[in-house]
Amino acid sequence: QMLTLSAGGTSDEGLFITTTGSGNDFYAIKVATGGSANSFAVTNAGNVGIGTTSPSDKLDVTDGNSKMVFGGASSDRALLYFQHNAIPVDGEEIGILDFRGYNDASQDTRYVILTAKAEDVTDGNEDGSLNFFTMKDGTATSNLTLKSGNVGIGIAPSSTTSLHIFKSDPTLLIQASNQSGTAELQFFPRDVSNLALLQSIK
Repeated sequence: QMLTLSAGGTSDEGLFITTTGSGNDFYAIKVATGGSANSFAVTNAGNVGIGTTSPSDKLDVTDGNSKMVFGGASSDRALLYFQHNAIPVDGEEIGILDFRGYNDASQDTRYVILTAKAEDVTDGNEDGSLNFFTMKDGTATSNLTLKSGNVGIGIAPSSTTSLHIFKSDPTLLIQASNQSGTAELQFFPRDVSNLALLQSIK
């Protein structure tokens, strides 16, 4: 191990740290606190780990079985993912994303909540769902559920229902954006080779 501290070669470097070696197995910085060896690390590959000394990408934050990683995907695309490191059971939540703010009583409030579930963890038959909650009259209310290719509004859709709208007084509004436009609901057969219009409602 070799550590060099210097003022750097330019005036904008207050602290310059260099080490020998390269890759994720060599560290520019490694911090252990409270008996944990996984508190904080910066590898020579340029990756930063919090809660782990083996960051899998540019930023890896690990807390028990919860993991958040930011890095790059193929074709120079940014990538952010959340990972549940334990094998979940069917229907278990594997991630939550909260949007918070204060109300007029200075109370921390969850205004929008997204929850992700592993609905079926069977190898080769995996199913997932994403549920959108918004605050309504002080209560987090499920508004939209995407589950196994189906959509539910106000309810989780069944496996045989493509779109399920559930509300005490449901209203479906299809509106043309201009005066000359025409709102239309069309029904077609399943056979894509014969897209003959079955019914049209205007």
